[in-house]
Amino acid sequence: TAKKSLDQLLALLLAATTDIYNSNSSSLSYEELYRSAYNLVLSKKAELLYSSIKDCIAQILIEKANSKFGKFNFSLVLDANFDSALDLVSKTNELWLLHTASLRLVSDILIYLDNVYAKPARKPCIYDLGIQLFADSVIFYNSPPLSDYLSKSILILTDYYRSFNPATVVSIIDMSLLIFPPSTSQIKSLQPLSFFDSKIKPSILAELVVSTIQMMVLSLFEEAFSTESKDIVLDYTEIEKKTGASPIELKRNLQSLACTKHKLLLKTPVSRDIADTDTFKVNMDFIPPKKVFRVPLISVASSLMSANSLENETSIDSESSFVSSSLINSHDLNEEGLTVVPDLQNLEKERMHIIDAAIVRVMKSRKKLDHQKLITETIHMVQNKFLPNKKTIKQRIEKLIDRDFIERSPSNKNVYLYIS
Repeated sequence: TAKKSLDQLLALLLAATTDIYNSNSSSLSYEELYRSAYNLVLSKKAELLYSSIKDCIAQILIEKANSKFGKFNFSLVLDANFDSALDLVSKTNELWLLHTASLRLVSDILIYLDNVYAKPARKPCIYDLGIQLFADSVIFYNSPPLSDYLSKSILILTDYYRSFNPATVVSIIDMSLLIFPPSTSQIKSLQPLSFFDSKIKPSILAELVVSTIQMMVLSLFEEAFSTESKDIVLDYTEIEKKTGASPIELKRNLQSLACTKHKLLLKTPVSRDIADTDTFKVNMDFIPPKKVFRVPLISVASSLMSANSLENETSIDSESSFVSSSLINSHDLNEEGLTVVPDLQNLEKERMHIIDAAIVRVMKSRKKLDHQKLITETIHMVQNKFLPNKKTIKQRIEKLIDRDFIERSPSNKNVYLYIS
C-alpha cells in the first residue's frame, strides 16, 4: 500500500542516518536517499520526517555520549587532574567532529525538506537543528551537565598549555559559538568556553576578562606579573610556537594587548601592526581603567582579506577594499585607529569575510569553476581556521555575485566566472 511504501521510505532514511553516524555510509546511495526524502515531502509527510530525524539524531547523540562519558571519572577534573581534563576535552571534540561531519551529510540528503518545509515553517534547518541537539543531548544533558566539567577542563589545559595542543581547545570554543550564537542569552551558560575570567594580578589588583589566546599569551609572562620582573622579553616567533595559535588570530590578539590605549604588553618597535620580528614585555605601568577590565579584541579589517591570512601568499587587490570598507563603516575606530569589536558578536562576521576572500582567491586563480568544485576548494582553503557549512558558502557566493566579483556562466547557471 501507499502508506507502507511511505513507512519504508522513512525507515530507510532513519537507518541511513544511523549508518552515517556509525561511519557505515560507504554503501549508501545518496541519490536514492534524496529521492526518498523528496517523495515523503511531496506526500505531505514533511512534519513526520522532520520530527523523526530530530528524534533519531538526539537518540544517537545520547547513546554516543553515554558510551564516551558513561564511565568517566568527573571527580578527577574537579581535582584539577591534567590527564583527565585532556581526556574529557579530547573525547568531546571527537564526538563534536563526528557529529558535524555526519550532520553535513544528513542535511545534504534532506535539503529539499529544508527548502520546502523548514524554512516556510520558520523551523531550524536540519544542520542548525543538529547543532542545538548536540547542546541538548550532550553538553547539557546530564545533571550536573557536561558543560560544567568542560569549562573546568579547558581552564586546566590552558594553565598547562605548554604540554597541550591548543588547536583542540579552539575547536571546542568554535563548538560553543555554533551552539549558542552571540544573539542568544544562552551564551552566558557556556561563557567560560569563550571568555575566561582570568584573574591575573599585577602590582594593582584587577580582574581581567580576556580571550583564550590572550590568556595563553599572558600566561607566558606569568613570572613577570608575579615578580614585577622587567627582564622577560619574548619575540613573536616564540609566542606563536608556544601558543600554537594561527598567525591571523595571534596577531589580532597581540594587538589587543599591545596596541590599544590600555596596554598590558609593550611592543618593540612601537607600531599598530604586528610583525614576526616584534618583541614583547610586560607593561609594569599598566593601570586597569576599572576593577573588572574586559580586554577588547581588535579586528584589523585589512588583515581579514589579505591572502597572507589564508595561505601566506600575496594579498588580494580589489576585493580587499570591499571588505575593508564594509568593516570600517560598520564599527567605530578607537584612538589608535583600529576597529574594536566584541569577540562573540563579530566572530561570525569575520568568518564571512574570510570565506569571501577564499572564494575570490579560488575564482581569481581558476577563472571558471562549477558550483561543487568551488564549494570544495573554499572549504579546503579555510579549514585550518574553521569548517564552514555548504549553505553558508552558497550564501557568500550569491553575495559576491551581487557585488560583481563573480558571475554565473550564461550557458550554465551552475558554473561561475571570475570578473577581472
